[in-house]
Amino acid sequence: MSALETLLQYIRQSEPPVVVTLTLAVAGLALFAGERWQLFDFHGLPEWVRPTALIVWTVCAVHIAIRTVMALWKGATTAGRFIAGIPQRRRRAAYNRPLIRRLLATVGVEREILCYALFRDRDHVWVPDDGRARRWLVSLLQKGLVELSDADGRTTHYRIHHIARAYMQKHPNKFQNLVGWADEPWAIEEDRLEKTIGKANPTPRLTSV
Repeated sequence: MSALETLLQYIRQSEPPVVVTLTLAVAGLALFAGERWQLFDFHGLPEWVRPTALIVWTVCAVHIAIRTVMALWKGATTAGRFIAGIPQRRRRAAYNRPLIRRLLATVGVEREILCYALFRDRDHVWVPDDGRARRWLVSLLQKGLVELSDADGRTTHYRIHHIARAYMQKHPNKFQNLVGWADEPWAIEEDRLEKTIGKANPTPRLTSV
């Protein structure tokens, strides 16, 4: 294999085709300018060199033009889809806003429960079926932040609303636990939870959208 073939194979394997054609096209312009300004002297070259170089340069220029048009078209269609989707995203945001406000208004035990679920990367909480009423669970259900998803003989599972969970994942700094729980807080007696959280943060925290 000749040195030229080795070089061409290396270029094909190491660089995308458009980079190669762009390099050749720019190099061709540089050589043309250098010859015109008498920086280079190409006299004495075989007659076939200039037509061949012109063909190669033309192919490279066409390839660059096609890739440029394709890139511009892709960018234009992406921008068009983004602009066309603005009204829908605004409607979706307006629809989600009341739920997000209820999420941000949570304090105390219910807030700590949601923060712990986020910390553990879980989309649900569960409580033992021991017959005890849990105020935090009733509050989260009323706000639509959790919903019943599954139950067995001993445990009931409640899934966190996907919009609330997505918002918490997007803004994790707003949902950090006040207490480092060794066990799931939803499995602990509620009065004990409230005392523990009250000691960690006497002032309930509220967060704005």
